[in-house]
Amino acid sequence: MDRGHVLIVNDDAASGSSLQELLEANGYTVAQIGSGAEISEAIAEVRADLVLLDTELTGADPFGLLEELKKSGPGQDIPVIFMVTLDDVEAKVKGLESGDDMIIKPFEVREVLARIERQVTVSKVRTALRESEAKFRSVMESAIDAIISSDVTGRILSWNRAASAVFGYDATEAMGQPLELIIPERFREAHRTGINRVSTGGES
Repeated sequence: MDRGHVLIVNDDAASGSSLQELLEANGYTVAQIGSGAEISEAIAEVRADLVLLDTELTGADPFGLLEELKKSGPGQDIPVIFMVTLDDVEAKVKGLESGDDMIIKPFEVREVLARIERQVTVSKVRTALRESEAKFRSVMESAIDAIISSDVTGRILSWNRAASAVFGYDATEAMGQPLELIIPERFREAHRTGINRVSTGGES
């Protein structure tokens, strides 16, 4: 069973290998790179669900690497767990402030597996949501009918190309505006009354 793909960024070959063996024995696919490698490329190559980032990299700032990783590209939404030594208080504080989670070296097996499982699950949910949103956008943009969605207050959340053709506003003009933008003046009061009724639990 493939429980997920994990990328270990670590310059300590011995600890990295033991962690890799542990994870592989528990169903994960694992890859390792050192501090000199390009993390974003490695994430894309191994289709990583999670990055384990050691705070004791040689010649590299792990927290700076995290900042770069979160800016753009395939690592933007991937959870990062810092691997921190027990007595490195400064690294533990920075890890808590900037990472998604932390595991302490030397590793406690059950804790490591529990934290990794939780973050891999988070990562897979994020991926599923992104894929679902991408499919929704694709369907919307290829539709010949105007498709518009709004929140419970009546603010426009999505607006496809067909809606632009029908109503004459492009998406940048329409997004965030009230639905009244496309409702004739004589119907707006009834619309406001209906929105208020629905938002307070009444009938649609």
